[in-house]
Amino acid sequence: MTPTNVNEVVEAYRASASFVELKANHPNVVVEENLDCNIEMILGSSPHLLKVIMNLVVNAFDALENGGKLTIESSQSHLSKLQSGYADISEGDYVILRFRDTGIGIEEKCLKHIFEPYYSKKEMGSSGSGLGLSVVYGILKDHKGYYDIDSSVGEGTEFILYFPVCRETIENPHENNRDYSGTETVLVVDDVEGQRLIASELLASLGYRVSTAANGRDAKQYLKKHSADIIVLDMIMDNDFDGLDTYREILKIHPGQKAIIVSGFSATERVSKALKLGAGEYIKKPYTLQQLGKAIREELDRKESTATDRPSRAR
Repeated sequence: MTPTNVNEVVEAYRASASFVELKANHPNVVVEENLDCNIEMILGSSPHLLKVIMNLVVNAFDALENGGKLTIESSQSHLSKLQSGYADISEGDYVILRFRDTGIGIEEKCLKHIFEPYYSKKEMGSSGSGLGLSVVYGILKDHKGYYDIDSSVGEGTEFILYFPVCRETIENPHENNRDYSGTETVLVVDDVEGQRLIASELLASLGYRVSTAANGRDAKQYLKKHSADIIVLDMIMDNDFDGLDTYREILKIHPGQKAIIVSGFSATERVSKALKLGAGEYIKKPYTLQQLGKAIREELDRKESTATDRPSRAR
C-alpha cells in the first residue's frame, strides 16, 4: 500500500490493451469521464485498484448489451454516512469513485447477492466468471473502503466506492507499487477451471491478452496454430501428461518458449527438470497478483540465454 491517486489508476486502465479490446467489441457504448483533479491520495495498491476498475467497467459493458453510456466520476467529500444513509463508517474525508451505466439494471432481490463468489445472473452480464464482484468487494475491504449500489431495472446501475483519504508520505515505497503490466500474449494451462479463471482475471487486469487451455494436450494443439509470448503452466495435471511433459512437447513446436511453472505443491524433481529446460520460475499456489505479475514481467524482459546459464528459481 502506497499513496495513490485513483484518477491515475482509471487512466491506466483506459490506456490498457484489455480496455481497448473491450471498447472495440462494444462500439455502441460511450464512456465518459468526469475526474476531479483536486482529489487527494488514498493508501492503496495500484494493481489491485486496477482490477477493481476493470471488473466494474466490464460489468457495466455487459449491462449495456444494446449500447448506452458509462460514466466514471471521481470526487472527494467529508462524510459521516454514505449516500444510502449507512452511518456505521469512520467519519472523515473520502475519495469517491462512481461507475454509472444506463444499462438493464439489477433486480432488487439480486442486489444482496452480487458480491458473493460465483453468484451470476445472465441479465447481469454473460461474459464474467462470477468472481469479478467478489474480488471487488475483497479489495475494497482491504483498502478500508465502503460501497453503495443504486440500481433500477431498465434504467441502469451505479456503483459508488468510498476510499479514506491518506495524507501520510512514504519515502521508500514497497516493491508492490512496481509496474508489472504488459500487453503481451499469455497462455494459461491448468486443469482446474477456477484456477484458469483467476489467473486470467489477474493477468487481464495488468493488460495482458490471455488464452487458456484445460490440459497439456489442449495446450500443445493450441500452440500448433497459435503462439504465446509466455505460458503459465500448471505442473500437476494428467498423470501421463503433466507440466513437464507438456513443456517438452511445446519446446518441440516453439523452441525457446518462455514459461513459468505453478503448482499447489512444493517444488519436485519434475519442476526442477522443467526449470532446467528453460522455464523461468516456479511459483507455489495460491499466488498473489504481485507474485504472478513479477514472475511474468521478469521472464518476458529476460534476455535470451541458455538454460544452463541461468540459476533455477523457485518461489
